[in-house]
Amino acid sequence: MEDIKILIVEDERIIAEDLRRILLKYDYNVVAITSNGEDAIKAAEKFKPDVILMDIVLQGEMSGITASGEINKKAKIPIIYITSYLDKNALSEIKNSQSYAYIMKPFEEKELYATIEIAVYKSRMERMMWDYNYKIKELHKISSKLAGVKTISEIYRIVKNSVVNILGFQYLVILHKESKNHYKIVCNNSGIYKKDSDYFINKDILKKLENSQTVILDEDDFDGDDFEGCSIAYMKFPKVGLVKVYSQKGMEFSQNDLNMLGLLLRHATEDVNRINLQEELQYKAIKDSMTDCYNRFYLFNILDLEVKKAKRKKNSIAFLMIDVNGLKEVNDNYGHSYGDQLLIVVAKILKEYSRETDIVVRYGGDEFLIVMPDTKEETSLVVDRIRARTDEWNKNHKESVFKVSFAIGSAYWDSTSENTIDEILALADKRMYEDKKKSKLRMDRE
Repeated sequence: MEDIKILIVEDERIIAEDLRRILLKYDYNVVAITSNGEDAIKAAEKFKPDVILMDIVLQGEMSGITASGEINKKAKIPIIYITSYLDKNALSEIKNSQSYAYIMKPFEEKELYATIEIAVYKSRMERMMWDYNYKIKELHKISSKLAGVKTISEIYRIVKNSVVNILGFQYLVILHKESKNHYKIVCNNSGIYKKDSDYFINKDILKKLENSQTVILDEDDFDGDDFEGCSIAYMKFPKVGLVKVYSQKGMEFSQNDLNMLGLLLRHATEDVNRINLQEELQYKAIKDSMTDCYNRFYLFNILDLEVKKAKRKKNSIAFLMIDVNGLKEVNDNYGHSYGDQLLIVVAKILKEYSRETDIVVRYGGDEFLIVMPDTKEETSLVVDRIRARTDEWNKNHKESVFKVSFAIGSAYWDSTSENTIDEILALADKRMYEDKKKSKLRMDRE
């Protein structure tokens, strides 16, 4: 039988010992016997019994009903009153004290046993309901909190804290899916795993997860974790990957807690989707979707910041205006899909062979602009790298219907310049067209 602790509060020693005998017969654990209310209060606080058998009339000034009221101020413990008489006043007091039951002396052993079992069951059901309602209310607060979160990492942090502090799981690991069985640890509180480290899940576990939202590991499942005595479960985390949780040591998973974990993850998924959508919209607002270069909207916003920074640090900004040669001919002769491929190749070369701090912008249909903060003479090095990579690409793609080439014009602005940024851009554009004319002459001669 499960260990059920019982405190006896009875001022008649013979009855108290008889109660002890009966309780031991049914394998209950009698933690203490007291004869007055004051000692009963102390014993209840010390032993935290599952049930108290309380005589109404006790030694001293405090009645059993008064002692019960004091005990229940600190802990909700089911109390069964034992009494020799029951008039209307006593019954009214018992009702008002919110006791679980009462037994009249003398009583039958089976009657006592049944009353204790019902009281224990009722108490546990009430506790479970209170716990369930508390967790639901707290998770409702968490769902409202998630709605205001701006980063996915903050969502992970809130999920981690909620799983441990509200649902009562011992450890949690959030796994971001990279490939079929390859995951990345993006959040955990285990103390064993490191964030961003690789994590490979056993194929048998993944097979079980194909047809189930949750998989609880049994003794035959290999997981490789050093958490002796813990139960382990995996749950799908849509749009992210998986969540792995560990129960308290020696405890099995509560289905209610697993259901609430699923509810929490569904709320978190909605907010992951929201943030991903916001980031996608922000990305589309500043990036050219085809070439993945920045667009002109972003350019004119960032230029203002770069100019202020250059003035503060007394630096210069270089601009490379780049025009793709032959785009119209490729579109006319081979179709716009090949023209798009040409622009994508050019954009990739410009991004890979400009500097990390440079800003590559799709400036127009066949024009690109590279903004190079804190730069002047270094532009020639970047241009040489770009042209060298272009020659290499053409050699490696002789079968391509198009050849990559472009004209480049450069101009500089510094904090002492009297020219505006628009004038500097116009100068770079002019030099680019001059380079285009020269390259056309060279091609005509060839």
